[in-house]
Amino acid sequence: MKEKLLQDFIKLVSLRTGLCIREADQGTFRIKLLKRIKFLNSSAQDYYGLLDNNSPEGRVEWSELASQLTTGESYFFRDKEQFSLLRNRILPELIEKRRRERLLRIWSAGSASGEEPYSIAILLNELLPSREEWRILILGSDMNQHALDKAKKGLYTEWSFRQTLPDLRDRYFTERKDGWEIDGNICAMVTFSPCNLVSDPFPSRSNELHDMDLILCRNVFIYFDPETVALVAEKFADTLYKGGYLLTGHGELHPDSMKRLRTRIWDNQVIFQRVSEPGLMDVVPVSRGERGTFPKGDKTVRDAALSGKTAGPLKSVSPGAVQNAKKAVIAVQEGFEARLLMARDSANRGEYDHAILCCREAAAIETDSPLPWFILAQIAELTGKNDEAKNYLKKTIYLDTDFAAAYMELGKIYLKEKRRSHGARMLSTALELLRGMPAGLAVYPYEEITAGELLGHTEELLVSLDKEK
Repeated sequence: MKEKLLQDFIKLVSLRTGLCIREADQGTFRIKLLKRIKFLNSSAQDYYGLLDNNSPEGRVEWSELASQLTTGESYFFRDKEQFSLLRNRILPELIEKRRRERLLRIWSAGSASGEEPYSIAILLNELLPSREEWRILILGSDMNQHALDKAKKGLYTEWSFRQTLPDLRDRYFTERKDGWEIDGNICAMVTFSPCNLVSDPFPSRSNELHDMDLILCRNVFIYFDPETVALVAEKFADTLYKGGYLLTGHGELHPDSMKRLRTRIWDNQVIFQRVSEPGLMDVVPVSRGERGTFPKGDKTVRDAALSGKTAGPLKSVSPGAVQNAKKAVIAVQEGFEARLLMARDSANRGEYDHAILCCREAAAIETDSPLPWFILAQIAELTGKNDEAKNYLKKTIYLDTDFAAAYMELGKIYLKEKRRSHGARMLSTALELLRGMPAGLAVYPYEEITAGELLGHTEELLVSLDKEK
């Protein structure tokens, strides 16, 4: 494929989907295009023509291509801090506000294979004692039709629970031969439909995209260029009910770019709220709660750095210097982090061979990082290769002797093998490490499980072992 035609494809993808194909990703993008071209027994020029028109065949092919270009990476209760904010503040406020109408409308934009909207449904099921008396719309949308098809089935592998405590999975899922099936009542609370955030019109009453109390669009804006981010954010503002909230990934939107969304800071997290007048700023005092520490560093300072503003010790740093530093860090980490992202995505799809290859490449880039080896261990365990999993976990521990999650996983494997003394020793080591952490600290790499939660789970395992003696 000639370079000019490749660039034409990149521009077309950006125009139709908002996805920004970075220079570092163009080689992978070319391979994915050629894969579709070969599958259709087409030429590159004819394939471009197919995508460039609005025929039914073209729309079908956009759906197929989107499934190759988007990661579909998700898992239940992803981002512990944000779901804590939803459980303790945002959803209770919305429930109280809408108590008279008994109506809630929630949109998970970029829902991938459904873990996020189902997680919201579980939260509402626990927060609303008389849920059957409410009219609840939880809409999950994505432009990846394959991901939506998976979401509608409500069947998930262990990979989707990799940062979820077992008791929650056991309450809301039933183990089947080919995975874990979500409870039928929870499944019925969620509706899925395709949506292209860039080209599809909304707000719209024809597809229920209107008057939303809450829109979640996390880890989506990172794939868009700045112009597309502004466009989609404006459409979201139009789609929110007055007083409704927009929740994005950390640092994905700059507060200054929001016209009809005011910035609120709750528990050190930035969220956006629909207001009738533009330009309002409402900053709620940051609360560290009972943790006494910020699990991921002082985000007030971090967010200021990302937006080019000044805060605290950064007051002498110019916006230009901050941006240059960001670019330098991204350039160094991009290859490593991109391969880890692809590894998680491929594992999520069940494409374990590709996931393993990406982990190996990541390990070659950063030879001292334990993360690729930990992911390899998870994949090996999922595929029934416990001996390989143990070796990978030992490698993880060798690279980071304080890696509590690796001791936990290794201990569990030993317990499955009936090697109780080995398992107890690994769990005891994990226990000591967890006791030395603040209870609210997210346990690396389990960003959604705190040290306190994992400590309680470890103690339960050890108590059960004592009872078996």
